[in-house]
Amino acid sequence: MVNHDDVRARLGEQFRKGYGQPHAVLTSAPGRVNLIGEHTDYNDGFVLPAAIDRRTFVAVGPRAGGGRISFMDFDADRLVEVDPSRSVEDHDGPGKYVAAVWEQVRDALGAKAPGGFDACISSTVPIGGGLSSSAALEVSLATALYTLAGAELPSKEELALLCQRAEHAVGVPCGIMDQFASCLGVANHAVMIDCRDQSSRVVPMPVGASLVIADSGVRHNLADGSYAKRRQECEAALTEIAPFAGGAVASLRDVAPEQVAAIPSDSPSNPLKRARHVVTENARVEATVAAFASGDLKQAGEHMVASHESLRDDFEVSCAELDALVVDAVGQPGVHGSRMTGGGFGGCTVTLVATEHADALVSHLEAAAEAAGRPKVRAFRTVADDGARIEE
Repeated sequence: MVNHDDVRARLGEQFRKGYGQPHAVLTSAPGRVNLIGEHTDYNDGFVLPAAIDRRTFVAVGPRAGGGRISFMDFDADRLVEVDPSRSVEDHDGPGKYVAAVWEQVRDALGAKAPGGFDACISSTVPIGGGLSSSAALEVSLATALYTLAGAELPSKEELALLCQRAEHAVGVPCGIMDQFASCLGVANHAVMIDCRDQSSRVVPMPVGASLVIADSGVRHNLADGSYAKRRQECEAALTEIAPFAGGAVASLRDVAPEQVAAIPSDSPSNPLKRARHVVTENARVEATVAAFASGDLKQAGEHMVASHESLRDDFEVSCAELDALVVDAVGQPGVHGSRMTGGGFGGCTVTLVATEHADALVSHLEAAAEAAGRPKVRAFRTVADDGARIEE
């Protein structure tokens, strides 16, 4: 597991070195791994993420005007300026996310919002790996800016929605899952979220099982248009699926599995294929929660594999490296199931494995990728962690 005491100490030292004074507030928020329920969130569906023990830390202090940020993990001596008079789009790279969050905090707090700040950021969440590094940054920063202003934090749900709006401003039309998981996470539990009414409940993680995340080494950028295209295809599916669903539907959430089963398996229509994935995935989320409750990890694992196959074939967001990681995992001792996780086009897989076999699986996944000449795989065991918090 990650030693976050060391991260906190080094971040404090970096802040003092860069800005000549100690930080006033230190916050953190976790990344998340989605156990099942992919691309269902923006279709009013169900998701089952868990916050993980990889976190983004933000140290902030007051400043008279404007924002300055540094990133401890790369180019630490470089300061990135964030100008509130400029639009979010006019900022570059991570500065765009910081500008978007600050804009949302200013909208929420008005005159009480910080007029400026210095920030130093460090993260143990792999960037671009489908583990919501952007949501972890947004949630941790928003928590820090509220605290710096001396303002009462909004509810966890309201904070998540604020950060979702920030992500939209950056150009990623995400659903609510990532930010909700980062805010609502509970140690040793997953969080089942109904994305239609935004209700949630915690789901105990199975006893005797662990999660292994394997980073394929293939990076994605959801702001490059692929994610938005899938969302547009889901919207288009509402019209195309009507003949199979008995009439017009407001959301793919309203289509029953038996109705979507009427879609020909070889249908060339992308919208219909996207719809089939979303509808069957919603059913798999509910079935996985039931399997966790009954302790039937074999069934839960089968749902995970079916989810991956649907993402690969119907939603077409997997890639060869992710497919190979799933194949490498399934059939190994103690493995119940495996699937890609996150938006896709690269990133990570998540595997549910008996705890006593978790470390061996980590070694196997890394070695198998190397032997096959694929990009270097970094695998690690993780646990469900708590959501955003004020560290000091």
